[in-house]
Amino acid sequence: KLGKNLLGKIQEGKFRWIHMPAFAQFQLHKGEFVSIVTPGGGGYGAPTETESVPAYVRPVEQTVFKPIAGGSLALKTELGNTSQ
Repeated sequence: KLGKNLLGKIQEGKFRWIHMPAFAQFQLHKGEFVSIVTPGGGGYGAPTETESVPAYVRPVEQTVFKPIAGGSLALKTELGNTSQ
């Protein structure tokens, strides 16, 4: 995986990685919940199909604001399960 892993999703005991489009931009603040819209089907669906994924930003030293070009982020949707 490219870049620093800021978001994590646990699904059936494993991380689920979603490939983000190159034009995606996010402004992430440590400790906040965000909602990320991705192409449907985990990045492989039609452009008209989207899925909104709530995610928790792991506490980091500073705010990250940069385009994501061909990188991957782990997204966390089980917001109640932050211990893993």
